[in-house]
Amino acid sequence: MAHPEAWQFNDPVNEDHAPFYYTLIENPRDFSEIEGKVLDYRYHKIDAFAEEINLVFTNCYDFNGPLNEYTKAARLLERYYRDLMKLVFPYYKFPTTSVISPNQRPFVNRHKRIRELKVIAI
Repeated sequence: MAHPEAWQFNDPVNEDHAPFYYTLIENPRDFSEIEGKVLDYRYHKIDAFAEEINLVFTNCYDFNGPLNEYTKAARLLERYYRDLMKLVFPYYKFPTTSVISPNQRPFVNRHKRIRELKVIAI
């Protein structure tokens, strides 16, 4: 995605920088994976494409919480994405349950969950 904040979501999350990400996030998604599916014509409906884009944002919100820098970048990017979708697909209706504001999402305390996982691993 050609946006200054998109670089953070272009590639899969590196667990060296985000420990336990793949344990806590059930369906990880990044823009390179979505781009590959677009180029392979794997989206047959706009809803499937939109769901995957939204998954990038919800994963970010769920993992990082409402005040994190990645969440702030995701908010900007989500607005940009929605504006683009409105231009390209003016009749597309975003599901009301798509992406909830990060401040309204139930946030699992990531640090508490990581401590629990470390205890289980011992």
